Amino acid sequence: MESAKKQARMEELVSYLNLCADAYYNKNEPIISDAQFDALARLRNASMKIEEYSNTLMKGTINLPEGQELILTTIPYDK
Repeated sequence: MESAKKQARMEELVSYLNLCADAYYNKNEPIISDAQFDALARLRNASMKIEEYSNTLMKGTINLPEGQELILTTIPYDK
Protein backbone atom coordinates (compact mmCIF):
# COMPACT_ATOMS: atom_id res chain seq x y z
CA MET A 1 0.00 0.00 0.00
CA GLU A 2 1.41 3.39 -0.92
CA SER A 3 2.42 5.76 1.85
CA ALA A 4 -0.31 8.27 0.92
CA LYS A 5 -2.93 5.50 0.95
CA LYS A 6 -1.69 4.27 4.33
CA GLN A 7 -1.90 7.78 5.75
CA ALA A 8 -5.41 8.26 4.35
CA ARG A 9 -6.55 4.92 5.80
CA MET A 10 -5.07 5.76 9.20
CA GLU A 11 -6.84 9.13 9.19
CA GLU A 12 -10.08 7.39 8.22
CA LEU A 13 -9.77 4.95 11.14
CA VAL A 14 -8.91 7.71 13.62
CA SER A 15 -11.95 9.68 12.45
CA TYR A 16 -14.14 6.61 12.94
CA LEU A 17 -12.77 6.02 16.44
CA ASN A 18 -13.39 9.66 17.32
CA LEU A 19 -16.94 9.40 15.93
CA CYS A 20 -17.55 6.31 18.06
CA ALA A 21 -16.18 8.04 21.16
CA ASP A 22 -18.29 11.15 20.58
CA ALA A 23 -21.44 9.09 20.12
CA TYR A 24 -20.66 7.02 23.21
CA TYR A 25 -19.50 9.72 25.63
CA ASN A 26 -21.16 12.94 24.48
CA LYS A 27 -24.41 11.91 22.81
CA ASN A 28 -25.17 8.74 24.76
CA GLU A 29 -26.12 7.16 21.41
CA PRO A 30 -23.52 4.44 20.78
CA ILE A 31 -23.01 3.38 17.16
CA ILE A 32 -21.15 0.20 18.11
CA SER A 33 -21.78 -2.29 20.90
CA ASP A 34 -20.42 -1.71 24.39
CA ALA A 35 -18.12 -4.71 23.96
CA GLN A 36 -16.70 -3.29 20.73
CA PHE A 37 -16.23 0.12 22.31
CA ASP A 38 -14.50 -1.34 25.36
CA ALA A 39 -12.16 -3.31 23.11
CA LEU A 40 -11.30 -0.19 21.10
CA ALA A 41 -10.67 1.77 24.30
CA ARG A 42 -8.25 -0.91 25.54
CA LEU A 43 -6.48 -0.97 22.19
CA ARG A 44 -6.01 2.81 22.29
CA ASN A 45 -3.88 2.35 25.41
CA ALA A 46 -1.57 -0.08 23.64
CA SER A 47 1.21 0.88 21.27
CA MET A 48 2.42 -1.00 18.25
CA LYS A 49 5.52 -0.27 16.22
CA ILE A 50 5.62 -2.09 12.90
CA GLU A 51 9.19 -2.35 11.65
CA GLU A 52 8.65 -4.60 8.65
CA TYR A 53 5.63 -6.10 6.93
CA SER A 54 4.50 -8.02 3.87
CA ASN A 55 1.27 -9.67 2.77
CA THR A 56 1.83 -12.53 5.20
CA LEU A 57 4.12 -11.22 7.95
CA MET A 58 4.43 -8.34 10.41
CA LYS A 59 7.54 -7.73 12.54
CA GLY A 60 7.70 -5.21 15.33
CA THR A 61 6.86 -4.65 18.96
CA ILE A 62 3.62 -4.36 20.88
CA ASN A 63 3.43 -2.74 24.31
CA LEU A 64 0.32 -3.50 26.35
CA PRO A 65 -0.67 -1.98 29.66
CA GLU A 66 -0.30 -4.44 32.54
CA GLY A 67 -3.22 -6.84 32.70
CA GLN A 68 -4.35 -6.25 29.13
CA GLU A 69 -4.50 -9.37 27.01
CA LEU A 70 -6.45 -8.13 23.97
CA ILE A 71 -4.47 -7.59 20.78
CA LEU A 72 -6.00 -6.87 17.38
CA THR A 73 -3.90 -6.91 14.25
CA THR A 74 -4.83 -6.79 10.60
CA ILE A 75 -2.86 -6.66 7.41
CA PRO A 76 -4.45 -4.20 4.97
CA TYR A 77 -4.53 -5.12 1.33
CA ASP A 78 -5.63 -3.65 -1.97
CA LYS A 79 -7.94 -5.61 -4.23
